[in-house]
Amino acid sequence: MVGQEEGGDPMRPDKILSRPKRPAEEFRLQWDFANDIEATDTRSAFAVTAKDVADGSDVSATFIQGAGWIGAGPVVGAQVQAGTDLHDYDVTFELSSTQGDKWQRVVRVSVRA
Repeated sequence: MVGQEEGGDPMRPDKILSRPKRPAEEFRLQWDFANDIEATDTRSAFAVTAKDVADGSDVSATFIQGAGWIGAGPVVGAQVQAGTDLHDYDVTFELSSTQGDKWQRVVRVSVRA
């Protein structure tokens, strides 16, 4: 897969949110794919998902508000909400280009009351 180092740990997030999210908080997460996508390439598809790290269950419907968004250039994002105290969540941003490249970037969000 493009964008993942050879022999890299696929379970390790690309970024860990610097402070825990509280269950009632709602805010935007974003990822800038500028270091991945070539300046001459364009985006063709985008998706965002969320999984509970403890059991791998898909919690996108409750943890992510809507379908995410595409900003200027190769910046994508999502509004995160809810979450259960003492749970960690991996939010995965997936971006595809018109040249057929695909990238995934994972942000780990810890929820603490």
